[in-house]
Amino acid sequence: MAPPSLDDLPVELVERVVDYLPHRETLLYLRLVSPTLNAKVARRFYMNYFISSAWTLKSASSRAIVHFSHCPDVAAHLTSVTLIAPCAHHAIYDNIWMAKAIEPAKIARALSLFTEIRVLRLRNFGSIQGLTNISAFFQPFVSNLYLPKLQILDLFQVDIQADDATQLLKKHGQTIQRVELDRINLLYKPDTDAPEHETPWFDLLYSMKEFKNHCSISIEWAKQDGRDARLEPPWEDWFDQYDGNYEYEGLDIIERRDDPDDEDWMGSMHFVVEIEGDEHWWNGVKRVAAFNIFSIMLGEEEDEGLACMMCEPGDVYWERKTKECLKLKDDAAAKRKTKAAAALRKQEQEAAGSAMMHRWLKN
Repeated sequence: MAPPSLDDLPVELVERVVDYLPHRETLLYLRLVSPTLNAKVARRFYMNYFISSAWTLKSASSRAIVHFSHCPDVAAHLTSVTLIAPCAHHAIYDNIWMAKAIEPAKIARALSLFTEIRVLRLRNFGSIQGLTNISAFFQPFVSNLYLPKLQILDLFQVDIQADDATQLLKKHGQTIQRVELDRINLLYKPDTDAPEHETPWFDLLYSMKEFKNHCSISIEWAKQDGRDARLEPPWEDWFDQYDGNYEYEGLDIIERRDDPDDEDWMGSMHFVVEIEGDEHWWNGVKRVAAFNIFSIMLGEEEDEGLACMMCEPGDVYWERKTKECLKLKDDAAAKRKTKAAAALRKQEQEAAGSAMMHRWLKN
């Protein structure tokens, strides 16, 4: 008579035995005992080892993401994913994604099959890491990604086109509850001809208006096209007035000293924006957005006027100024559109004239 073996027990009993194991690493050894036992402990293995995963993107990890997306037990338990950009290793690539056989659209579609993902972290997708052509990753990635239960979006050291970042937020607005943006550089479209009128952070913040839930937000070291994003209060003496900590209905704006070990982002001070995810969260978002568009569109003269006020103006003032800034921005866009149309007409007329002259000379 053969000695009793775990192999002979039904799956349910094997799983109960596994639940009493003191160390989860024992699962790895059980899987090596036999193919039968490997199959019976598979569900517990996935539950223990595939709740959270971090992948540094390269050819092998890209294939692994696609492979595991078709494993029902993995898809049912994976709740947190971290994607880390490939390291350029000081090499210069015209297209690092193609060079390393990374297909952003394919990765995004695979991630979308992990329907239980609640946390998505993106790391080191920036020029500081030596990466170029970031748009070649994010445009197809964002277009093909949808995580129906996403609650936390965490980006660190990322250069991303403002439109792609806004789309990423909007697509998950029904479930998102926490947004962390640390060292994010929002880029404009390559063909922009009026960078002084670009307000990517204002646009990104106002896209959150569509969020279904109260959302807590953390923004640190914000950049736009490589420059400071200007999310802090737009009057000069605010730091002294508030002892370096501006507070308003769950909104905190803190000036913090730079990390001396972080040479790539070295300055002297930078700003941290924290917004609590309570019933006042949208008021905090609107206030930061107002500071941003005010600083960009109205400039120093208005800043001086604010500095002369006895106390900070309230919501009505900031809403009025936001509308004023948006009108200025729309007017500037209309002028650019008219100018572009006139240039196109002139080009067409010159082309028609050249064609007529060519026919005349030919005859």
